[in-house]
Amino acid sequence: MNNLLKKYFSKYPDKRNNCYIYSLHNTSESWNNYFDEINPNRIVRGPEMHLDHIYSKLDGYENNIDPKIIGHHSNLRLITRRENSLKSRRSDKTIEQLIEDYS
Repeated sequence: MNNLLKKYFSKYPDKRNNCYIYSLHNTSESWNNYFDEINPNRIVRGPEMHLDHIYSKLDGYENNIDPKIIGHHSNLRLITRRENSLKSRRSDKTIEQLIEDYS
């Protein structure tokens, strides 16, 4: 867990479990069922390559967006550990783009 999330959850400890559970919904299923769309180059996922939620899980949780939308394959991509660390909780698409991509 990155430092920003640690800071957030230390301030709002009651949200930690809810957000964690929320973030798991549908993501694994999307990864398994849409692997070729998410990862067309078949890059090995691991310590240096992270599965990223383009619209962040935390923003989705805070904005009451259906977890199925957050975990949808159109909101997932592989990025390097460094890119993910720099991104932190930032969302790289708007709510409108998220909903449009989901439709």
